[in-house]
Amino acid sequence: MGVDLEKYCDIYEISRTDMELAAEIASADKTDMEDADTLKALKYQLQNLHIVRKLFLCSLLALDADGGKSDFARWAAATETMNHILVQSRKMALDIEDVLGEEEGEFGDACWIAVTNSNIASFSGSSNSKGPIDPW
Repeated sequence: MGVDLEKYCDIYEISRTDMELAAEIASADKTDMEDADTLKALKYQLQNLHIVRKLFLCSLLALDADGGKSDFARWAAATETMNHILVQSRKMALDIEDVLGEEEGEFGDACWIAVTNSNIASFSGSSNSKGPIDPW
């Protein structure tokens, strides 16, 4: 791990245990994640997502950018990864919306859609705010 990444992990309070958990999550089998039928399992997965998001932000902040040609490949990969995450986030939000539609009715859907769309918009960078990125 680079010095910059260590500094950012320290700033965002990411421990070695959190990094090990993120590595386990990255290598986890998809079928293991689909067994989240309980509220407890969902909460656990959301905690994991929070850790991975913070680590991802720290990794982006630690990327070098000196304006040279080597930056293009590195940042192209980072941009591709962010776009992939955005697409997957939208897909999962729609899946959750479908489940809520089946279980909660119209009122639950309207609330979830409003929250989900605002979170996706802020993640995709379409917000007009000039403040720092908040991964939580």
